[in-house]
Amino acid sequence: MLLAAFAVVVLVRASQGATATSGVTSAQPGSPTAISSGIAAIPSPDPTREPSPSPEPTQTPQPTPVPSFPHMAPRTALPLRQPGEIFTHGDIRWPYVYITVDDCSDWANVEKDLETVRAKNAHITLFPAGKYIDAHPADAARVLMKAVAYGDEIDNHTYAHVKVLPSVTTGFDADLGAQLHAVRQALKDPTYEEWFVRPPFGALDNPYFITAAAKLGLGVALWSIDSNGYQNGSTLRSVMKSVFDTGHFQNGGIILLHSDDTDTAALPFIIDTIADRGLKVGGVLNKILVDRSGTAAADRKGRTAGASDAELVMGREDYPPVQD
Repeated sequence: MLLAAFAVVVLVRASQGATATSGVTSAQPGSPTAISSGIAAIPSPDPTREPSPSPEPTQTPQPTPVPSFPHMAPRTALPLRQPGEIFTHGDIRWPYVYITVDDCSDWANVEKDLETVRAKNAHITLFPAGKYIDAHPADAARVLMKAVAYGDEIDNHTYAHVKVLPSVTTGFDADLGAQLHAVRQALKDPTYEEWFVRPPFGALDNPYFITAAAKLGLGVALWSIDSNGYQNGSTLRSVMKSVFDTGHFQNGGIILLHSDDTDTAALPFIIDTIADRGLKVGGVLNKILVDRSGTAAADRKGRTAGASDAELVMGREDYPPVQD
């Protein structure tokens, strides 16, 4: 009996040892081994398979730039500075005239002018003298800021507003710089840039003045049509006759007005009559500074009496040649 029991024990232990060394595990449901086996059964991603490409982002079409000059090609739509060059009118190839207002000694009238052209969807260019800005700084600042906000242009009419005499050789740099400083102070914008200078009374027989203008990057803007509204005894009728019935009203014309009562009263009628005559207000004066390649030499006045090419261009070899 004892021998038989011992034999049974030996057989049971032998059977357990064989099971342990066979590497077969009997996993029970819920045991860690069973959970591991279930996870291992999920197929792993194939590392050799290329991932699906991401969809291309949708490109938003960009609008085509609209030239500021619809009658010209885009490459010629931007104004190009022409320092020291003298303009009596714009390009005669296009049916535009330009309205300018000098002095700005009466800021109330200048403000009326701005409102007039805004109401008629037009633009003008102001040529204020620096001394008139400093004489009424608050009014000047309000009106000049409004001009910029409306898209109008401010240019240089000197600070002192005295006639440029041929005998004067110095002081022009300081005078033009002082006017620019007054404009920038009024606008509270130290970066504002002017495009032109207009000499008081149109006096332009001094090459040193042109050189000073060129140093500031300014062209010299005269005019082809004078309203004569500043003359004593001028009337609305006389202003309209001066603008439209003297033979100078044509493509590219630059109209000279002043901030006097007669010119201010005439301005809305001038704008309407420009349209009646088949032309348009061309906008701010820097519109005449487009690429004018191919324009006849008669379209511009290049040299003043006694001014050499070197004086006009300040020795710049890349400056376009002037023409008489």
